[in-house]
Amino acid sequence: VCEYLHMPAQSGSDRTLKRMNRHYERQHYIDLIQQYRTAVPEISMAGDIIVGYCGETEEDFEKTKDLLRKIRFKNLSQVGHVASGSNSTGETLVNKSCGTRA
Repeated sequence: VCEYLHMPAQSGSDRTLKRMNRHYERQHYIDLIQQYRTAVPEISMAGDIIVGYCGETEEDFEKTKDLLRKIRFKNLSQVGHVASGSNSTGETLVNKSCGTRA
């Protein structure tokens, strides 16, 4: 039995998951993890989280932090979502994923 499982969560916020076009919700993810831990108590979990996703609110971020506390990942990849910026000429860039300007 594999005692190490990589399960990317991406976010702990249903609102953000929906905006990311993920087809699962926070509670479903938590339920799956609990099922794996019941079946294999020694299992180590790894995952991915994206923070600063376009439109993410402080409340969304807090839900992600809460998910991290609940899941207790052994390994975690965290990605900061670059939502805006400027190029070398100082021109404002548009984030095509959310259609906003810096």
